[in-house]
Amino acid sequence: MPVVCLLFLMVAVAGCRSPQQGDEGVAHPTRDISAVLKDHAAGWMQIPGVTMVAEGQTETGAPCLRIYVLELTPQLRGRLPDAVEGYPVEIEESGEIKPLGAGG
Repeated sequence: MPVVCLLFLMVAVAGCRSPQQGDEGVAHPTRDISAVLKDHAAGWMQIPGVTMVAEGQTETGAPCLRIYVLELTPQLRGRLPDAVEGYPVEIEESGEIKPLGAGG
């Protein structure tokens, strides 16, 4: 019987852990990233300075939304989100994007 009590206590203690570092205040995605991008892309593309939006990966390989901009100014940064529906948003300066064969 003491072994059963000890086992129960160990399971109970293991289940009562604090959140892992970085989990605080982080929403976890509930929808597919493609659907999230589809719902938000048109709005972001209306913001002057945004050149392209895409799905991507963070440095750790986690899925993220990428917003490419001509030049990342404080004003533009203020208009773009840090995260959307649990996915991080990474903003990258792309400069001007021209179609292939546009000459120049």
